[in-house]
Amino acid sequence: MGSANRTAEADSYFRSIFEHSFDAILLTVPDGKILAANPAACKMFGRSEAEICRLGRDGMVDHTDPRLKDALVSRDEKGEYTGIIRYIRSDGTTFMGEMSSKVFLNENGEERSSMIIRDITDRIAAENELKRRETLLSLFVTHAPAALAMFDLNMNYIAVSERFLKDYGIPERNIVGMSHYEVFPELPETWKEVHRRCLKGAVEKAETEAFLRQDGSVDWINWEIHPWYDHNDEVGGLLLFSEDLTEFVNLRNALRTSEQRWRFALEGAGDGVWDWNCETNEVYYSSQWKAMLGYGEEEVEPTLNSWRRVTLPEEEDIFKSLYYSLLKGTDLEFNKEHQVRTKQGSLKWVLNRGMAFGRSADGAPHRVIGTITDITEMKMVQETLRQNNRMLINSENRYRTLFETSSEGIFIIDIRSGKLKFVNPTICGMLGYDGEELLQMTMDGLFHPADWDELLREIHDHFEGIKTQSSDLRFRMRDGQTLHMDLNSAKTVIDGAEVLVVFASDITERLIAEEERGQYANRMLSAMIKTVELLSKTVELKDPYTAGHQLRVASLAVAIARALGVSEEEAEGIRMAAIVHDLGKMYVPSEILSKPGRLNNLEFDLVKTHAQAGCDILKEVDFPWPIAEMVLQHHERINGTGYPNGLTGAEMNLGARIIAVADVVESMASYRPYRPSLGIEAALAEISTHSGTLFDPAVVAACVDLFRRGFVLEQVE
Repeated sequence: MGSANRTAEADSYFRSIFEHSFDAILLTVPDGKILAANPAACKMFGRSEAEICRLGRDGMVDHTDPRLKDALVSRDEKGEYTGIIRYIRSDGTTFMGEMSSKVFLNENGEERSSMIIRDITDRIAAENELKRRETLLSLFVTHAPAALAMFDLNMNYIAVSERFLKDYGIPERNIVGMSHYEVFPELPETWKEVHRRCLKGAVEKAETEAFLRQDGSVDWINWEIHPWYDHNDEVGGLLLFSEDLTEFVNLRNALRTSEQRWRFALEGAGDGVWDWNCETNEVYYSSQWKAMLGYGEEEVEPTLNSWRRVTLPEEEDIFKSLYYSLLKGTDLEFNKEHQVRTKQGSLKWVLNRGMAFGRSADGAPHRVIGTITDITEMKMVQETLRQNNRMLINSENRYRTLFETSSEGIFIIDIRSGKLKFVNPTICGMLGYDGEELLQMTMDGLFHPADWDELLREIHDHFEGIKTQSSDLRFRMRDGQTLHMDLNSAKTVIDGAEVLVVFASDITERLIAEEERGQYANRMLSAMIKTVELLSKTVELKDPYTAGHQLRVASLAVAIARALGVSEEEAEGIRMAAIVHDLGKMYVPSEILSKPGRLNNLEFDLVKTHAQAGCDILKEVDFPWPIAEMVLQHHERINGTGYPNGLTGAEMNLGARIIAVADVVESMASYRPYRPSLGIEAALAEISTHSGTLFDPAVVAACVDLFRRGFVLEQVE
């Protein structure tokens, strides 16, 4: 085949890629004029190609976006730019797009630029929602109104409540990540043995036990330790709930705040974190920072000298200038790509970002927090692309430039034979083959056997003229490993042959990150549920006669809820509300709760405040269920004679109506200081008599039917 024929064939391939890409592709002049736009760009902006070309860059980009100026400067200086920019659709709405732009010369020697744009609005929204939920879960543990601590398998703190810090006189400092035995060196060996048993699955507790402190004083405490389990149902660490019985602390008093060192970036995303305290000159380096540069956990001293040790001599003056600007308050942040030297002596390219936090009166920051990202591989790819572009610029047209510089893997398959007809460097790098090797392969050698049926269905769809997208198809790499990819593909005809043009995106790391985040969220939700169960024990410390009352009410309430046909998710919310429905009684004097005989009006008015008090404790926590509302309403009655707000009928939450019935039945069937147990039959007669006046008839009927079919309240005296 002559060079003219090969060029024509390449033009056909690249035109097909341009037309069928799922990403918006624009051919532009660097001054802002748009020469061509593919169908995906027209769909993304809601405009025809002619409109896009007429409006040019000024009509498509949101000029209020502060990143636009840097993007244009970077592309003008370096000939390329990759980053996020805000764009405008035809209806005036805006969206965030991940854009890759590159300047090149066409066959006539004229300067042109390509723009590949991907709409990432949904991805940004999902990431923000995940961060919000993780923050709420962490805040719930931190602000729980009980002394609570969560440990990993090495007895290092994962989370700790402010109440815990206050009760045990721990100074205001961050202990997350520290060993429990470092914070409390006086812990006896017997307690350490308890921890070892619990890490094997045991649950242990002590009603009253002496804790001898280093200063010779004695704290009398009540404690309970539970293992918590990860998504594999294996022990992940311990959850410690304790109560200082030496002096009962009023939970409504303001809790002392404790500074928490929050990460500037997630190490799970692969970034190393550093945190410079400008007042003490101490620098925190994360494990990922150390590992990225080849150092062990104990090999990096917490000072700026560690940065100087890895910084190249020619970069030192630049860094001094950056740090000086931060310290003088002239800059708030910096962002720089540079090389560092690892412990082994090799060089790595990193993206180093930092931001100043908290300024003093003279403008100097209190802290500078930053991250480093390993971009060595990206730099190598960029260099390879630059070299390839220099060789191709005089012999290939604009579509080859788009094809070769695409951040996605692209290949073309002959539908009839199954052979690969064309591949770009990106797909070669993803799979570990060179281009010639891939062009000798067929589809059955490229895809994982388990995904073969799905691939055949997709080929059938293409014969029907369907443009398809496939999620998480597995490829076989040259070294035998599996690579997960999302595919976008379309059928077309090139040189008389039907082919598939396939765009492949590597999602392997994203899948791993999503799995890790899901596991973290499950662990935190499990910790929240266990915390609610342990909070229920707080009121039992004040009223020993009602020990187990809340758990028995919860057991009956869930059984009634299921009998009424509510979902398992709603039933779980009702269970959690029932477990803590009397939490507000911690504010009621103990002598009233345990008083034998009837209460006078004043005493009963004090008892009635517990519904509102329990609601006040729980209302600031963002539960997935209306827990605070159910706790507030559990003494309301459907005829409006209940308290605290005299609600009627449907004004009451269904969960509150269920807990109201379960509460009365359990209370009458249990022993109280002022009377013996009245028995289940008396309790069922009471709710039946007031069905339709005080209690929801459907709830009463379900409760009575449960006991007639053999339901038994545990531990009823």
